[in-house]
Amino acid sequence: MKHILLFVAAAMVLAVFSCVPPTGGTAGSLTVSFSPSGIANRTILPDLDMEIAGYVVSGSGPDGASFQVETSGTSVVVEKLAFGDWTVTVEARNADEVVIGSGTGNATVHTGQSALVSITVTPLEGYGTLDLTVTWPAGDTENPALDASLIPAAGAAQTLDFATEPGIATYHSETIPTGYHTLIVKLLDNGLLAMGAVDVVRIVKGGVSTGLFEFTEINQPGGNIEVNITPEMAEPLTVSMTGQVAELSQGMSMTVTASVAEPVGNVIYVWYVNGESVGSGQTVTLGSDLGIGVYRLDVTAFTADGLRAGSTGAMFHVVEGVPELINIEWQRCLGGSMSEETYSIKQTNDSGYIVAGYTTSNDGDVSGNHGGTDIWVVKLDINGAIEWQKCLGGSSREFVFSIQQTNDTGYIIAGSTESNDGDVSGNHGGSDGWVVKLDINGAIEWQKCLGGSNTEQLSSIHQTNDAGYIVAGYTASNDGDISGNHVGRDGWVAKLDINGAIEWQRCLGGSSIEWAGNI
Repeated sequence: MKHILLFVAAAMVLAVFSCVPPTGGTAGSLTVSFSPSGIANRTILPDLDMEIAGYVVSGSGPDGASFQVETSGTSVVVEKLAFGDWTVTVEARNADEVVIGSGTGNATVHTGQSALVSITVTPLEGYGTLDLTVTWPAGDTENPALDASLIPAAGAAQTLDFATEPGIATYHSETIPTGYHTLIVKLLDNGLLAMGAVDVVRIVKGGVSTGLFEFTEINQPGGNIEVNITPEMAEPLTVSMTGQVAELSQGMSMTVTASVAEPVGNVIYVWYVNGESVGSGQTVTLGSDLGIGVYRLDVTAFTADGLRAGSTGAMFHVVEGVPELINIEWQRCLGGSMSEETYSIKQTNDSGYIVAGYTTSNDGDVSGNHGGTDIWVVKLDINGAIEWQKCLGGSSREFVFSIQQTNDTGYIIAGSTESNDGDVSGNHGGSDGWVVKLDINGAIEWQKCLGGSNTEQLSSIHQTNDAGYIVAGYTASNDGDISGNHVGRDGWVAKLDINGAIEWQRCLGGSSIEWAGNI
């Protein structure tokens, strides 16, 4: 007779639910032994009873043969089984008849012999539910947040995203892998650790593990103020252009490219011919539609945030036929051992020239620098020789963007100043627009700081028919001389009398960034 013998370690009642007998010969026997694996309880346990009350042992063999028995012990013998290969499955159940573990083994039954298979029963694999609640005194935190993670015995940690309200944070997930995990919970306030806890969590398939952390006392570290100062003084961009020609045959075009020396990221270029906008972008092609005449090509360059800008320009003529080569009559390098740059030049009534820019030198052609960056005004004769030069400013930085000869053969300049000493007085704070009236020899007749407590810059100035002046630029203030700012940076126009007193002023713009480049 063939049989399978299942040995039971302790006395038990066996219930055979189904068995297909062998077809002939001597039956074999199969001894099945199995052991539950477990770990002592930890702090956070599932609501599912994981204590084994009994086992259901089932097997499937040759030609559809099967058996199923129940036992409360850890060994059982099943007899009279057909010879051949058998797969044996053991399900562990708790007192509520809920399957809480399983194991599988294989054995070969031979006629007249007993086969032994040992099966380890382990908790069911899959996913369980984790519910966590963390509480703390709501008034003890300013900006609370939970930094929590679940670390399995093997594998990567899982970040737990808590829903946080004043004094309480909750977490719920039904997809936590089964097994034991290390749970780390940290209560942060403005990123600083206020309290924390670590527990072991057991997750079982179909179970809910619930944990409550009550932080009745937490740390409340005092806050600090760390002041980091980043100087961004919006120095003008140095703009250059290439590809321009001095003479252009009528109907022909030229392609001109602008660039800035500093690595300032995205730069917005706008091109103008005789003050009319003709395009934007780093490169512009123009000239084919221009009639015979003289033209000035200008390009402005602004950083994307509008905080730094610069411009440059070039004159050209549109002529009939092939342009003739232009011979340079003279050229002059003006400056000292440091840095100089010119922004405005005008021919004067005596056929000479007045040049305005800035200097950081105090040698060579330059004398009288007040410190830092000064406005530098140079009067040249008809051949470019220096007749006189003046450094205008204080101990900080000054820049000039426009100079004009006035009706009385003196000069008026417009720019900006960050000083309140030297030649400068009346600064309202930060960078002010600065207007200076010079006599024919460059001596200061009067000067005015125009602006408020934020930043101003004047880009253009002209004398008006009433012998006063009109100035244009931009402002970020809304106090001092400024009123009506539309938020952010506005274009600013001011009318001055003959002595530089403000007759009226206007802020022009909207909620973004505007500036007036010319008037």
